[in-house]
Amino acid sequence: MRASFVVDSGPAIGLGHLSRSVLLLDALARGGVACRLFTTDPAAAGSLGREAEPLPDPLAHLPKTDLVVCDSYRLTEPDLAALRGRCRLLAALDDTAERPLPVDVVINHNLYAAQLDYAALSAGKVLAGPDYALVNDKVMAAAHDHRTRAPDNSVVISFGGTDDGTRAAEVAAALVPLTDARLDVIVAANRDPGPAIRDLARAHPGRVVLHHGADVPALLARARLYLGAAGMMSFEAFAIGLILVVVPIAENQRPGADALLRYGHEMVARFDAARLAETAAKCLKHPPMITLSPIDGKGPDRLAAALMQELARR
Repeated sequence: MRASFVVDSGPAIGLGHLSRSVLLLDALARGGVACRLFTTDPAAAGSLGREAEPLPDPLAHLPKTDLVVCDSYRLTEPDLAALRGRCRLLAALDDTAERPLPVDVVINHNLYAAQLDYAALSAGKVLAGPDYALVNDKVMAAAHDHRTRAPDNSVVISFGGTDDGTRAAEVAAALVPLTDARLDVIVAANRDPGPAIRDLARAHPGRVVLHHGADVPALLARARLYLGAAGMMSFEAFAIGLILVVVPIAENQRPGADALLRYGHEMVARFDAARLAETAAKCLKHPPMITLSPIDGKGPDRLAAALMQELARR
């Protein structure tokens, strides 16, 4: 059995699509499926320790395979039709239910996914909700660690793979005078840390710590609070059990940020460094009552099994 993953990535997009897609790829590989990863920016995959091939142009040149899994908002209906002709089963990851998806399987692993209506957008099977959450064993081990020992007095700050630390530095600089917590700022491995965060870390040694290409679950396991973009890292922080203060920095992040409010977390509607810092300081001083995550870590294997069952019917 063979599968190809077609995944968006790059400096303007970040690593969220890649980081979640490779978890499903790994689950399929554990089941004996030979998987290939195609992306618009193979270097981004390399920053995650993954080998990727350039996405063929046109997509009709993608090698024929059994399964294609797509994770990209840039794929149009004609693009999906071209991919449909290259496989027996076509699946797509989605977050918003705002575009037609002429595919066989729609995957939405978000907390709010079960409330979305895909009936008018796709005739395919829908696998939705946190039972299918794409988090790995390292995240679940970090969740166990976080539950069983007191966290450090620390805050993890990240604005995703599109930020070289400039946004994070602005927020960290505003937060430094409001707390005595250590601020662990993460810049993704695919970005060179910018001068703003490097200068801030030098100005506040031990208080502002720059992590370039960090072991994210390990850092989150030790922290009290996550502060930053409402992307894939916030999803992992939620699964681990941190208090979250998030801001949607892309429209597809807004539904996830809204969903976190129902679990007791905080959201700032748009990027405002001062307000983000003030909200984080308030949560550190008076921790909110949060509802624990329903994510059990078995989502990738559930998805892999469901896709294999669909293939077996064809």
